[in-house]
Amino acid sequence: MKTRNLIILAITIFLLAACKSQENRATPTTRPTPTEGPLLFKVNKSTGLYTAPHADAGMIVALPVGTKLIPARGEKFQSCKTYEEPGMTIVMCEMEVVETGKIGWVIKKWMTSQH
Repeated sequence: MKTRNLIILAITIFLLAACKSQENRATPTTRPTPTEGPLLFKVNKSTGLYTAPHADAGMIVALPVGTKLIPARGEKFQSCKTYEEPGMTIVMCEMEVVETGKIGWVIKKWMTSQH
């Protein structure tokens, strides 16, 4: 009977140690998923990812409808700037393309929050 109890105790200790080592494993470093991290946005009208927040900025890449965006550099919220010229006001936000990690400025009215 004592041998049986010792075997059960040994197995229990082994299983507890194995479960504890699972908990201590380092989590792989990955980009936060949009539901865990910053706000998620989607492009609602084809636009571009621009080098700066003004009308003469160069386009880094075209963004088709449905492109997923998050605030740039792991920020929790958008960082936006207003560009004004006579007869024109454009609000642009610095964003990161989820798929590629490219960062640039996007016209705010061409994005829709997914949260």
